[in-house]
Amino acid sequence: MAAERKTLEQVMEDYALQPVPREYANTLLAYLAMAGIPQSMYYLAVGSVPVAMAGLLGGVVAFVGAGAVMAIMALVFGMLSWRHGYSYDMLARLYGWGHKGSFVPSLVCAAGLIAFWVLEAYWMAKAMEALYPLPLWVYYIALTILFILVPLFGHKLMGWFGTVTFPLGILATVYGIVWFYTAGGFSLDRLLEMTSKPMMPGGFGGALDWSLLAIGLWGVTLGNLGRFCRTETSAKLAGPVMALLAHGLFPLMGILIVFPMIAKLIPIVGEQQAGLAAFDASVPFAIVLGMIGAVVVLTYQTSVQYINVYLPSINLSNVFGGLFGIVTKRMWWVLIVNLIGFVLVLLGTVDQMLAFSSYGALGIGMVVIISMADWVYSAARKMDRRYDPNTIRDWNPLSIVTFGVSGVVAVVLWKSGVVPSASIVGYPLCFLLYLVLAHVTKGAFQLQPQPAEK
Repeated sequence: MAAERKTLEQVMEDYALQPVPREYANTLLAYLAMAGIPQSMYYLAVGSVPVAMAGLLGGVVAFVGAGAVMAIMALVFGMLSWRHGYSYDMLARLYGWGHKGSFVPSLVCAAGLIAFWVLEAYWMAKAMEALYPLPLWVYYIALTILFILVPLFGHKLMGWFGTVTFPLGILATVYGIVWFYTAGGFSLDRLLEMTSKPMMPGGFGGALDWSLLAIGLWGVTLGNLGRFCRTETSAKLAGPVMALLAHGLFPLMGILIVFPMIAKLIPIVGEQQAGLAAFDASVPFAIVLGMIGAVVVLTYQTSVQYINVYLPSINLSNVFGGLFGIVTKRMWWVLIVNLIGFVLVLLGTVDQMLAFSSYGALGIGMVVIISMADWVYSAARKMDRRYDPNTIRDWNPLSIVTFGVSGVVAVVLWKSGVVPSASIVGYPLCFLLYLVLAHVTKGAFQLQPQPAEK
């Protein structure tokens, strides 16, 4: 019994702050757990929104270009996660932030993902309400229970869940596409006509910003799940494979299915309101496609919602472990993250979370890019980076300064209308600024290769 209980505890803890034993790795389940992100309504919108903003050619260039950036970032963190065996939060201690300083990226990531939790739960509940008119709180309770049970038992259960939802979601989406272009009366000529010019403001800058919104999330995701791959090669390949899904397959399906849906909605709600379906098609899916639409919404949104719970549970474990030295169980953070999200959505904070999500996504991208810049600097200097608590500084002031300065500059330029988005400035600025500061200080705040103290 003791051995079984220990095994269950390990499964629930999922090596949040510990290195993963190689025998625990399972590439297929790790990939399926990651695939919950590209199979989401957002990545359908990575196709529809850029095209609606910049036309077909401009939109495709924007999301494919962003996909190249994402593939590189995901490849790097998948590799680092596998080599060191630790989660992104522990890697942040080693790369860029320091032992105590790693609470900054952990807290930024947790806050941003909880905001996404609120938005996903609301959109799922609204889609179900469109089919079965019940009070929203009924759906919130049912969904929250589901969001607790699966992430509670770690990435492997999320992967097993994906063995059902991933093919089911794709089949339902393909069915919807086929229906639109056959019985639905839509045509490729009509699609090309609708996408020949922008339908909404934003232009190429807005299209690129929307496409870049979640790239930081991929650094955290591969930084956590890359270590669960069987081999280093499969961990490295995970990034490009997910990029093909997130910035190839699902955006393409988004273009093919969302624009016919907009055309169906225009006579009902008008062109301006129908165009909003490009951003989130959860409710329109249920209205236009009925039960098939509900299947698409549920299979897509539940999988990404598990990520929105799983990653913050590790983030918050590190906040208390790194900053205060307090060991906490990941399972409790799964419960707390869901409770916070449930209270926020019940209080009707969706508009506030939507506004905050832009800042949250910017913050997640910047903290991950700073870690990547630190890795680039140390690799260029051929520094020996090993996870040894005796050689890791408590704080790295370069990362704090870089994050603060880059964030302020990016937001000020964005809000003043100089640039179309904060990420277009914030991401490259924090990468370059960190490298400049590391060069000026001659690597004084990077981990130095030295023997561990006994």
